[in-house]
Amino acid sequence: MPDNEFEDDIVFARFLNYMQIALLHRKLNYEKHIESIQKQEEKLNYIEWTKIPDKTDNSPFDNLKRDYDNLKIAINKLTPEQRYVIINYYFKNKTLSKIAKELNSNVNAVKQLKLRAVFSLRRYMEE
Repeated sequence: MPDNEFEDDIVFARFLNYMQIALLHRKLNYEKHIESIQKQEEKLNYIEWTKIPDKTDNSPFDNLKRDYDNLKIAINKLTPEQRYVIINYYFKNKTLSKIAKELNSNVNAVKQLKLRAVFSLRRYMEE
């Protein structure tokens, strides 16, 4: 059972890390894309400008934004205690013992809350 608990923890931490890296890469690619478009725009004359269709391209952040929005929705579906543990443990980098002290609980109870929250998040994200 403890191995499974850490495995879920690692999976969720990897997902958060993936999201951060993906955001950085997409931001860099998007900035390069915008820079190349600006260079091309500088070379266009008036007639070429009039031939450009007036449509907006999808942002490269759309898929990532959808995943982030789904994660926010999934976190909001958790119980208040589970939400508190997930936010403080993963996003505010607090230790389980510190969270337990804040909740006036013991560390094992907080571990169980975290484990149930990760299971629930996985289930919500798969839906």
